[in-house]
Amino acid sequence: MSIVVIDPGHGGWEKIGGSSPNNATGPTGLLEKDVTLQLGLAVRDALGGTGLDIVMTRETDRNLGLAGRAAVAAAKKAAAFVSIHLNGWKTADVQGTETLIHDAAGPSSRRLAECVQAAVLPVTGLRDRGVKKQALGVLNPGSHDPGTAACLVEVSFMTQPAEETRLRDAGYRTRIAQAIARGITAYLVEAGRMPEIMVAGEYEDGYAAGHASALPESGPVAVPQSLAMTIPFITEPGKAHVPFADITDGPVHDKRRMLHGWRSPEIIIDRDDSIHAVFVELMARRRQAVCKIEASGRDFRGGSGAWSGTGFLVAKGVLLTNHHVVNSPEVAAAAECVFDYEVSDVDYAKRRDALPKPGRRFRLMPERLFITSPFDHGLDYTFVAIDDAAEKEFGCITLERAAFTVEVGERAFVIHHPRGKPKRVSLEDSGILGIDSKILHYTTDTEPGSSGASVFDRNCRLIALHHASQANTGGLRRENGTVPEFVNEGIKIAAIALDLEQRVATPADAGAARRVLAAIEGSDSLSGYFGGLGRRTGAVGVENVVDTYQASDQDIDIGFWNVEHFATRFGAKLDDVAQAIVDLRLDIWALSETSAEATRMLVDRIEQRFGQRYEWLPSEPEGGSKQATAVLWNPTAVTGRAAPWPDDIDWMLRQDSREFSLAGRTPEAVHGAVFPRYPARFHFTAAGSRGPESGAPFDFFLVPLHLKAMDEGSLRRRMASRILAFAVERAVRDHGDDADWILGGDMNDELAGGDFKDLLDADFSALGAADEQDGAFTYLKRPKSLIDHVFLSPNLKQVAGPDDFFILAKDRTSPIDYLKRLSDHRPVLLRLSLPDRGRVVADSEGVMESLDEVLRRVYGARKGSGKKAARLARADV
Repeated sequence: MSIVVIDPGHGGWEKIGGSSPNNATGPTGLLEKDVTLQLGLAVRDALGGTGLDIVMTRETDRNLGLAGRAAVAAAKKAAAFVSIHLNGWKTADVQGTETLIHDAAGPSSRRLAECVQAAVLPVTGLRDRGVKKQALGVLNPGSHDPGTAACLVEVSFMTQPAEETRLRDAGYRTRIAQAIARGITAYLVEAGRMPEIMVAGEYEDGYAAGHASALPESGPVAVPQSLAMTIPFITEPGKAHVPFADITDGPVHDKRRMLHGWRSPEIIIDRDDSIHAVFVELMARRRQAVCKIEASGRDFRGGSGAWSGTGFLVAKGVLLTNHHVVNSPEVAAAAECVFDYEVSDVDYAKRRDALPKPGRRFRLMPERLFITSPFDHGLDYTFVAIDDAAEKEFGCITLERAAFTVEVGERAFVIHHPRGKPKRVSLEDSGILGIDSKILHYTTDTEPGSSGASVFDRNCRLIALHHASQANTGGLRRENGTVPEFVNEGIKIAAIALDLEQRVATPADAGAARRVLAAIEGSDSLSGYFGGLGRRTGAVGVENVVDTYQASDQDIDIGFWNVEHFATRFGAKLDDVAQAIVDLRLDIWALSETSAEATRMLVDRIEQRFGQRYEWLPSEPEGGSKQATAVLWNPTAVTGRAAPWPDDIDWMLRQDSREFSLAGRTPEAVHGAVFPRYPARFHFTAAGSRGPESGAPFDFFLVPLHLKAMDEGSLRRRMASRILAFAVERAVRDHGDDADWILGGDMNDELAGGDFKDLLDADFSALGAADEQDGAFTYLKRPKSLIDHVFLSPNLKQVAGPDDFFILAKDRTSPIDYLKRLSDHRPVLLRLSLPDRGRVVADSEGVMESLDEVLRRVYGARKGSGKKAARLARADV
């Protein structure tokens, strides 16, 4: 059994044997001798249960003198001697942590000092003053056993006001003591003076002292000092935190208001800290999917040893944790996941100090699924396969893409296995201090071994993957103005989803990325319904997330949606429709069954609640509360305007089926306007995109449609299709409207077929997609269109066009269920993916026949004479 001597510096009331009773004194009277004693006793406690024999030079306020302190260690033939001190200085510009060894010290003392310095430094968060040599009597090798490694740690300069305040905090002192204990055990394991076991002095974020042994295939080797250091943050906290400050561009106009708009009043903190009682039940369910991970092998920094972490099930056969917990398929294959490793409810209720339940053990299966984002410059996540039986027995925690999950000041709750202990939940002092596009910073208590834990909001939604904890060097403040010494960091699920979307384009990762994406639900209001699909950044990992959010000029997202009776009964739906539009975050919405009045109220409500500005136009400006169609658009993404049909085309769009009696046929029983909602035309220009030759921006025409249902007017629907085809052909041929066209909404798919023969002969392409409930669109590509592919929402299928033109976004949550409470009509959602700027993309029944002839003849007559055309129209129809 190895002996460790802990020497709290100074003590007593008089100078004895070269040792003064006290050296440094804080500005308000805090004494070094008192702090060193508190730290020494805490180090002793931290080393308890390790199998080491811990000896104190003093446990009370007394002074042994320098020789007397060394004599304690010499008599015990101690393996390690650590003296604890604090520095003092007369000016306020000196601060830092340093560890001292004697001028004549050997390599073992230097290594002990390096381990202690490396462990303590991240806790104090101060300047690294290094390991130094000094002829200190208490460290004199001649006063110690030859086998004793001896050092003296100067934790900090307590004469600085801020540091004195920190040292008065028992929590800060405990963390310093635990760090000293970690340094000692790291040295002893490396020196072969202590067995490789999981000890209380683990490294930060799940690294056991066993790492210090670093046993490769052949013989021992020195471990990099960095192994003993804290896992650094992805995003360093800043003193004056502004939410989403890392996103300087993009289509979300006011991110702070957007964040606030997503949070309902009952969720805002600092007004009511109570939580609905169902929270207890929901958290109880979530905890079942959380497990302890026991890992070993070669860690992510190249060392060898054993460590623990936390993970949780996110789908059938899929587990999520940090990369630095499970960093490779080899580590995964050797790891074990322990579920239900927790204290029983009976023992906890009776306050019994009982052993936890043994838990259920499962092996990971990296050969079935393994995808990881590295620790360095990555997002520090790993998804790995696990036996399907785990999910069947313990359930899973749903992954959601939401970017605007919580506000600063709300709370973050963590379920984890700190230090490999039985499962715990951290609920208190859990404030969120910082938010950006990738991470959350929060004060919730965690310990080594918490890495890979699940982080929840007060609605029990998973909001982050716990990553690391470290000193709050950026000075993040709580809402009450206090500055916590430490802060935690979690990686947002939305950021992980965005990274996976980019990795679908990498053949080696595509299969695993798609499988995980299939388990992620919801929309990311910052990147839109289609997220990062089709966007190209050239960056990787952390930088890729920010760049992808800001790459909105690479695509145009469009939605067609029948909001069903929104025109006159919008009051009850206003907030829900506003939230849906903001959440799906498309660039253009074409709504039907709305009205000018309802659309105006909707746009105003979106800006009032979310700070998001939309411009809008009705199809029928004088319609008032009449049911019609309308468009609204994000002005930072596109510029829109009304583009009225030319007069010689407009008349076609206002026809009534009762005016037609063609080829001796009897009109259908149900009559009415061919277009029950006038098919207005709008022109849009994409912001920031440039055409290949003239430098003109990418532009297109958009026509929102609402045609009669098939059981009410199948003939009129077919007539409408033919009239639209004729109108577009004439607009292109005779009026120079040679642009891409998108016609969509409630329609059938015939419009994408042979009706556009003349345009097809002119090298236009007619492409279309539809769902099984009449939602559809037709896309007419001009010969030199910039668009070479379109992403579709999962409720759609291709009905016309080349097989590789449409890409189904299978991993997206279908908007059918999401919006069903607002309308029985399913929205049609698509993303036009723009290639790199400057790139040229090459394009590869008797009633209907009678209608064709009538349209040609009347159109030709109208081009010549208005009166003659009118006579011909009456004669022929």
